[in-house]
Amino acid sequence: MAYANDIKQEGARLSDAPARLARTIAQRWRAHRAYRTTLNELRSLSDRELNDLGLNQSMLRSIAREASRDA
Repeated sequence: MAYANDIKQEGARLSDAPARLARTIAQRWRAHRAYRTTLNELRSLSDRELNDLGLNQSMLRSIAREASRDA
């Protein structure tokens, strides 16, 4: 039979919530900045330059989104 003082809860505590939230916000902000930076740089390329890379305008958002996942 287990008593209440024998039960240990593994994992996160409520007191850890603010730190987790701050880390999540920081990570999402970095990902957003990476997305915007990548998208802006890709949009600055001419259609000829994009074509040389094998890209077109319709692909830019998905490429930027993929690049931001790594940030």
